[in-house]
Amino acid sequence: MKFSIDYNEYLGRKQVVYRKAEYSFDTIPYIPEIDFDIAINTIALTVVDGKVIQLNGFCGLSKTIETPYDVPKAEKGLLKVLYPEVLKLALQSLMIKTGRYL
Repeated sequence: MKFSIDYNEYLGRKQVVYRKAEYSFDTIPYIPEIDFDIAINTIALTVVDGKVIQLNGFCGLSKTIETPYDVPKAEKGLLKVLYPEVLKLALQSLMIKTGRYL
């Protein structure tokens, strides 16, 4: 799977929140209409029209961890999935063959 980043100032009306009591990430407002989700370990990226529009998932760290790494400066933009129609067709084909999503 390949991604591209369209750097721009657009953020929409989205906010990523971390719910400390649940150790979870969510995007608000949540959009229930999706084309598909991409799960990476315990984080899911929701894709609509080839763009990652939200994330949610779990991060079970109960305390902070200090590292010697420098965090790169964040840049605004859109994360796009390259060839989303191919992935969507593959997932639909898999569901037809198996009768279920993975």
